[in-house]
Amino acid sequence: NITVTNTQLSNIILKLNSPFYGSTENATLTAEINGTSRSSTVIVEPSTKDFILNVDNDGFHLVHGFSKTIAVSASPIGDCNEPFPDSSITYNLEIINGMQFGHLKNMLNGNVGVSLQNIDQIEGSMNFQFIADGEIPLQEETITVRISSSSSGITGTEISFFVNPNDILVTFLPPSIQPTDTTDIVLKMRDTTGVVVDFPEDQSFSLELTDGSDCGDILFLFRGMFWVDAKLLEYAYKPFKFAARDMPLNGSVQTTILVSTDKDGKKLWGSGIITIGKDSSHIAAYFEKSDLAPGDTVNVIVKKVDGNGNETDYPPDTPFEVAIVKGCGLGLINGTSDHLSNIQQPIKFVVADSLTSTDSVVVLRVGAPVVEESVANKTIVNTPALSKAKNAKSNMNIKTAQNANAKILAQTTNEDVCTIYTPIYTNTSDAAATIGGDCDYIPTCTGQSAEPTWTVNSNYKNGDFGFYGCVDVPPPLGYFIPINTNTNTAFEDYLFSICKNSNSKKKEVTFASPIALRAILDYCADNIESYHFIEIPNDNKTVIKSLISEAEAPRAFLDFYHHVQWPLGAKYAVKELIMYHEILHREDYEEDVVKIVWNMGNTFNGNKYLNYGTALKNVVADCKKSNSLNDLIMKTKELQNSILGQLLKDINTKINEIKKDHDEGDVSAERFEKWIKPIRYYQTLLKEIYPNAKYDLKYEM
Repeated sequence: NITVTNTQLSNIILKLNSPFYGSTENATLTAEINGTSRSSTVIVEPSTKDFILNVDNDGFHLVHGFSKTIAVSASPIGDCNEPFPDSSITYNLEIINGMQFGHLKNMLNGNVGVSLQNIDQIEGSMNFQFIADGEIPLQEETITVRISSSSSGITGTEISFFVNPNDILVTFLPPSIQPTDTTDIVLKMRDTTGVVVDFPEDQSFSLELTDGSDCGDILFLFRGMFWVDAKLLEYAYKPFKFAARDMPLNGSVQTTILVSTDKDGKKLWGSGIITIGKDSSHIAAYFEKSDLAPGDTVNVIVKKVDGNGNETDYPPDTPFEVAIVKGCGLGLINGTSDHLSNIQQPIKFVVADSLTSTDSVVVLRVGAPVVEESVANKTIVNTPALSKAKNAKSNMNIKTAQNANAKILAQTTNEDVCTIYTPIYTNTSDAAATIGGDCDYIPTCTGQSAEPTWTVNSNYKNGDFGFYGCVDVPPPLGYFIPINTNTNTAFEDYLFSICKNSNSKKKEVTFASPIALRAILDYCADNIESYHFIEIPNDNKTVIKSLISEAEAPRAFLDFYHHVQWPLGAKYAVKELIMYHEILHREDYEEDVVKIVWNMGNTFNGNKYLNYGTALKNVVADCKKSNSLNDLIMKTKELQNSILGQLLKDINTKINEIKKDHDEGDVSAERFEKWIKPIRYYQTLLKEIYPNAKYDLKYEM
């Protein structure tokens, strides 16, 4: 009971003292004013504890060998519901389809399995992982996980998603970065035999940041001109980068990128993980030099890397484990074995005097005890490995030897180790080098090589290579068009040689001819007739006088002026002026397209080049995989074709940009004066032939 004044009546509200559960009830409210009572009934609805479970990312794609974090939340049912389930309620997970392809992981306690029970939730939310580490799928497989709870009042749910074969090798150069840094995304394809090969230069890809997407962005070249950031890309073309955002870090974070593409009627998938920042302490291993020959002995450099990326030496008595995981038969660790444990530095690799293995790459997996950075007097801890040692490419800094190490690893098939052993340590790093002959068949350079030049060969005619520009609508009087359908038709054949620099031993390419782009520049004589033009074939005064009378001279004078654009609607057409118009279009193409694109920076096989000439000069096939100079030249030509394919793609992109604002009569301002000179010349000839004709001089050039 409460007593209030008359002025306080509007401020009275009804409120339950505590949550009300059970059945709906009626409450009677009685008010007495000056001895008069009035009553009213209030319906009291009970609170409920009914919820429905939700997941935030149903239907996603996952690649074998990778994991995905899945978030679960509870939504209340009804207006009078509690906001969250009681904290005593737990969740359950069970794989009901596709359990052979992976397992579940409880993010709170690390428990794994195909069925997990009694998982704690916080205000209705819980995260778990699906790790696709089971059978390798031969095709896309569907995984279904049932999510339930310990309460009958909570409606469970199911989530279905897809696990795909790992057909795209996704790596990063450099493999780990700091906040605000960028890294190149390198995409290669695993063929049906597992061999890693390059994609065609015109291959398009879809990319998406999944776990850790808030840590950075994908960068791609918009129209080949400037970098644009995105979380999701569809049908985009290389090159791609990843840029880490500016963020404070204590340790490291990781971002997963999912990549897909269509190839030969099949959808291919791949994933990669980029590490941002550094773990508290880890190992980095690499060969002192990455290009080895039979009989060589090379040091294996092993460093300890702290949380800031600084390298220091391990204590002299640190025990290491080293095993050959690829390239068994190419040599021995310390000249004695494929696998050594509890050895100390220096560690050496001795290449066999004669090579019988078909491999040309050797990979050593080096393990070291973890150094606990948080302890004042740092201690060495031997941690037994619970699974295969993880590839530690992401633990290497950007130095010359380490970059070479990362590039070799990026092109190496991720296959089973060739030395069977149980690793002692989980803290491991891979060191890689290429091995082959010393390429003595390559001659020594006798002079200094130069970058190739380019030119446009427009001597081709209408009908060549299947181009029939004279039948366009409206039919032109002449036309210029680059033959840019593919590299086979776009470029003339060219000659080059390969030699070895006597000082640096670097392989160099010398071009004996320029890179010539094919184009058609032709005169459409049939269209001259169809328009009923009177053709002026040349500047011979006698010929001109025979075709143009004095009475027609003013009309011809005006028609010559209209050759600034196409002289459609005119009576007289001058062949030389029509051809000169197309020559100016060729010059525009040379200056405004080819020259600009040729000088663009580009990336090929993870290496950056200032322009296309630099790339063509410096890209040489692996001489150790060739048995003769001719074979090396042939394989280098294949690499050059890939570079020219990218050049052609960039040229076509530039052409499409210009076309949007292009008019047939447009020529650059720099070349306009050149354009009006021949028109002025023909007008002057006409005035000399018929000096008394009445010309409209406002059309005089």
